Amino acid sequence: RTRSDNVELAARNVSRVVVNRETGKPLTLLDDITLVVRPREFVCLLGPSGSGKSTLLSALSGRTAPEGGSVLVNGQDLFANFDALKQDIAVVPQKDILHDSLSVGAALWYTARLRLPPDLSRVEVRECIQETLQTVNLGPKQGALIRYLSGGQVKRARLANEIMCKPSLLFLDEVTSGLDEQTDRDMMDLFRSVADTGKTVVCITHSLANVERTCHLVVILTAGGRLAFVGKPAEALQYFGIQRLGDVYERLAEQAAEHWQQTFRANPLYDRYITSRLPKQQEVAAPSRAPARDPAKRARLFLRQTALLTQRFFAIWRGDYLALLAMLGQSLLVAVLLGMVFGNLEDVKNKPENPLKWANLLFLMAVTSFWFGCNNAAKEIVKERVIYTRERDFNVRVGSYYCSKFLLLVLFSGLQALVLACVVQGWCGPPGSLAGKCLVLTSLAAAGVALGLAISAAAPTEEMAITLIPVAVIPQIILSGVIASLSGLSKNLAQTLITVYWGNRGLDALLTEDQAKRAFITDQGALGASLLIVLAHALVFVLTALVVLSWQGRRAGVLSALLRRRKASVPTRPA
Repeated sequence: RTRSDNVELAARNVSRVVVNRETGKPLTLLDDITLVVRPREFVCLLGPSGSGKSTLLSALSGRTAPEGGSVLVNGQDLFANFDALKQDIAVVPQKDILHDSLSVGAALWYTARLRLPPDLSRVEVRECIQETLQTVNLGPKQGALIRYLSGGQVKRARLANEIMCKPSLLFLDEVTSGLDEQTDRDMMDLFRSVADTGKTVVCITHSLANVERTCHLVVILTAGGRLAFVGKPAEALQYFGIQRLGDVYERLAEQAAEHWQQTFRANPLYDRYITSRLPKQQEVAAPSRAPARDPAKRARLFLRQTALLTQRFFAIWRGDYLALLAMLGQSLLVAVLLGMVFGNLEDVKNKPENPLKWANLLFLMAVTSFWFGCNNAAKEIVKERVIYTRERDFNVRVGSYYCSKFLLLVLFSGLQALVLACVVQGWCGPPGSLAGKCLVLTSLAAAGVALGLAISAAAPTEEMAITLIPVAVIPQIILSGVIASLSGLSKNLAQTLITVYWGNRGLDALLTEDQAKRAFITDQGALGASLLIVLAHALVFVLTALVVLSWQGRRAGVLSALLRRRKASVPTRPA
């Protein structure tokens, strides 16, 4: 059956059990949930905190595989066919999924170019954007920066971003939280109108003021992820004997969760809204896969996505010009400080100690360039992980996403290194060609960017990424071979792991033999070999980041496959 505005979502005996971190015992998040949502239905998931609403939404949307049961989309197993079904599914999470330094129109433009068919013309893309903005009543705000929108307008923009590709199944995770009463009313009306166009809409909300008026069905969960009720809002009032829907939480607390679960299963409403609506077992379709692309198409897709993501990343930086000025200010500040401390180093006759300062100055320039790159990149992936995860669901390639970050960050960090090299050369006049210094310092900056992106890919939070920057840079200083001479294990570690060690040897190679002797540099390296090792380190950091990003994108699929194999040997309990 076609899925275009025609999606039936069915959960059959869905369960999820995790280990309680405090007690070490099993903790049930979802307990044998069976549920059916049909096309054109707007369904709200309700329940007290800890009742499993978000866990259920995550399972229904294919983000987290349940330990037991199955989720079907038009009779197809969602997790077995996720690659083929995911573009029909949109999830609007609580967290921001838009870059606030872009305008509404620009953000939707890049989303459209990444998600819509590539053969659409610019005119057709603009028409699609206009249509989407009109749907969410945000047309007049197309040119406004997202950071200047009100809370309700931001949520509308997020919704527009997700319905751009016209999904048939829409999940809303507490998107009305924090809104005033009128805005909440407007948003709920908007969700109902989206459902009326043919979409299947599932929403989690804690604001119940407009649920009775707008929703077709309410799904009420109680403690331990147990299903307490499914039906129309008016039927929920009658079932629980309450005057308004908000009183259902107090009513649930009056009895044990098992009581509400068993009572509802024995009620005729269970048969009306669940048993009679469930697809028959034999209707479940065999797993299917999204069609594979040939290598030429994959290469074109990679280049196209890289170009689009790089343009967007540049637009984000351009919209945050203060950050760009701060980056340029960093290099100027360090260059001025080095100039003030070291002064003019060309006067060797009157100041015989100057050759001793050459090595220290070159070392500080090397460390600073590496730090520029690492510091600039360490937060770039982790701070938009929600955005990256969502775009991966729409087949944005890991390599394209990474390259867009790496290319521009190398450009920015390399510019910082060039400013540093030119100012210090003009002020202090250390020996060696300026071109050689620029080459080594920009290579170190590129390696720093690669390491920073690896940190950003692996770090769970921005705070952790910031914490890891000194952990990555301080060993570069200690094991550089300049602070103290190295031997034995320390030298082996430096030659194997320390990028600045080789960058510093590359700078030393720019000195003549006589200059190196005056500076007491006894182990003068070769420029070409040093640069190759610096770039080899950068390549290792790049591959590390790509592996981590790929694993994060495939982890849910791997776990789902393992769970499916485990469930295949266990008979499914009838609903």
